[in-house]
Amino acid sequence: MNKFAKSRKAREFVIPLEAGIWKFREVRAAGRQGKREEPQIYFWRTAAGAEVDLVVEKTGKLIPVEVKLSATPSPQTAKGIEIFRKDFSQQAQKGYVLDPGDKRLSLSPHAWTWPFAELWPLPQPSPTGE
Repeated sequence: MNKFAKSRKAREFVIPLEAGIWKFREVRAAGRQGKREEPQIYFWRTAAGAEVDLVVEKTGKLIPVEVKLSATPSPQTAKGIEIFRKDFSQQAQKGYVLDPGDKRLSLSPHAWTWPFAELWPLPQPSPTGE
């Protein structure tokens, strides 16, 4: 069990996830750079109900990620990320809210939106519409 999972407090729990969008993206990026270190992926929630959908741990750093279907996220969307960053201030990095929007926006000093379309190249329609 890694350092992040061991550091959990009584009021929170972490569940390793076997797959996820971030793992795919990080493994693909690492392969391009000749590195093979796979990140660990977790879910995080407090007893009070604050949560982060994905916590990516790599080289001792934690990246909180929320996944939302709203194309118009608000600062409230990043509340779980901000709580996570307070609880893991030494390891936590900037957080991201993945959404179907078309641009990156700042939701708080430590959280930005990240459009789904930027995660991987999506097939583009042909000029003939086929």
